[in-house]
Amino acid sequence: METEDREPVSLAEKLDRLFSVRSRERGRPLSVNEVATALNIKAGKPVISGNYIWHLRRGKRDNPTKRHLEALAEYFCVPAAYFHDLQDTPSSADATAQEAQQQATAREKDGPAEYRMTLAEKLDHLLKLRARPTEGRTPPHEELAGKIAALSGIPFSGAYLSQLHSGKCTNPTLHHLSALAAYFEVPVAYFTDDDVARKVMDDDLSASRDLDRSMAEAGVSAVYLRGDLAALSPEGKRMAADMIRQIRELERGAHQSPPPQQT
Repeated sequence: METEDREPVSLAEKLDRLFSVRSRERGRPLSVNEVATALNIKAGKPVISGNYIWHLRRGKRDNPTKRHLEALAEYFCVPAAYFHDLQDTPSSADATAQEAQQQATAREKDGPAEYRMTLAEKLDHLLKLRARPTEGRTPPHEELAGKIAALSGIPFSGAYLSQLHSGKCTNPTLHHLSALAAYFEVPVAYFTDDDVARKVMDDDLSASRDLDRSMAEAGVSAVYLRGDLAALSPEGKRMAADMIRQIRELERGAHQSPPPQQT
């Protein structure tokens, strides 16, 4: 029986299928910048750009390094051989990509899609609990962006921060994520790993409740001190709560009548 010749499947086609499968699983398009950011964060340094991945996906580049192919294969949960066997048929390539993504989805530690956190939600938490309020409210995006840019040395506009906060922009660069993480004193993984984000949020909320409780018990106005204490780290808030309790105990001791002298 004669075997039918198979048309080679290009690297660009295979990579595009992985993007398509992942996009269907997520319910929204997956961008090349999202993939590049995730790979760079995992490596701890810039190792690949969204522009380079875009060229690979469009077939404008077809000679990626072994390191880049292995990184992409790991991100999409497929064996590295998926990219190397260019004689793979379109249907089997699709099946490989689909099966790998289904396995990755089944292992997804953050649970169903409705329980996964968006970048906008994570940023909103930081703005509410870690940004120093201006006149009792969260500082304007323009003002906050200026502070982030001044601290990091990376250009950061209020309009861009507003788009990230509203969810209109979902694929910030590694540089911008690093700048946000440094300003708010959280690990960069806070923005990419829901487990890390939830741990930080729980820690923030616990420390804030502890501080509010200590101020209420001491009769201190939370509103009066909120501007100075809101931007503290959880450790700072706990220290402030302990100091308020200690001052309260000292005040109680000072107002207590001395014991009668024994004759």
